[in-house]
Amino acid sequence: MINIEKDKLCFFHDFITQEESKKISNFILKNENYIKSLGEDTYVGTSENSLTGRYEVYNYLHDMPGEILIPKIKNIFKKCVVQCWANTFRKNEGIESHTHGGPPAFICGNLFLSGPTYGTYYRNKLIESEAGTLILFSNDHRHSVLPNPTDCVRVSMAFDIYTDPSVFGMVDEEPQRLLLIE
Repeated sequence: MINIEKDKLCFFHDFITQEESKKISNFILKNENYIKSLGEDTYVGTSENSLTGRYEVYNYLHDMPGEILIPKIKNIFKKCVVQCWANTFRKNEGIESHTHGGPPAFICGNLFLSGPTYGTYYRNKLIESEAGTLILFSNDHRHSVLPNPTDCVRVSMAFDIYTDPSVFGMVDEEPQRLLLIE
């Protein structure tokens, strides 16, 4: 199990392979319109009709990406509850500076998969994106992605990871959004 210190970033370089990154990225792009059809875009910090804005209606770990990601997440956290969604940013699309809220405190993650590597800002410090690298941080850590300056789609995944057993019951209330890993 890992503990993320406040204001720190924890890097897992090569969390997934380049081949796995491409496979998950292709799955996200192929299923993007279907995921968007599952519910309204409820997030105002991205472009209109964003995939990010469907973070509450679908968890990618329930599908093919879970086959790759669940064993790797379990290796780090053992038993946990995970919410997992995808981000696709096309030209001039990004995500405004934000935190993931709380309480309770939880761990957040970004996994860059493909596209332009211009990076993510974590508390105003730019970290260049590397396909397959997972970055973990506390839920109150402010982060953003500037608008994509290219014609190539930028694809990433985001995670909220709860390790406090008192939260595990949330899965029964929101099974489409949350997944218990044990």
